[in-house]
Amino acid sequence: MPADLSEVSTTSSSDPAERPLQLAVLLVGLAGAGLAAVGLAAMLQFHGRFSLGVGLMLVLYGLGVMAAAWLGHKRHLLAFGAMMSATLLHIAVIASTAQGSRATWLWWLEIPLVVTLVCLLMPSSLRALGRLPRTEE
Repeated sequence: MPADLSEVSTTSSSDPAERPLQLAVLLVGLAGAGLAAVGLAAMLQFHGRFSLGVGLMLVLYGLGVMAAAWLGHKRHLLAFGAMMSATLLHIAVIASTAQGSRATWLWWLEIPLVVTLVCLLMPSSLRALGRLPRTEE
């Protein structure tokens, strides 16, 4: 038993059973970084207060999504809900935008989002995030 809690690792990088969660964390983090980058690009267009406001909100939302990914990396209890809700929201927004704009290329962005959902719902991910009881080995 470790002498203090600082010696306890909350993450496991070598366990193959944790790979689905690691992939979900990576994809959620990339989504957040992409949103923050789009927000920064909107702010740097200098089209006035509107683009500044939209850009700032996208940057803040992107940082929130990246925080959800960080919680997933740390196996925090709140990570599952945060990552799942962000992923579901992104699926809905992209599907709605793709249908409304006839931009068929947007449908390709749904693939990593569906992969994220599947990875989050796998029993190993649910166990790692405290949503299922741990099995005794």
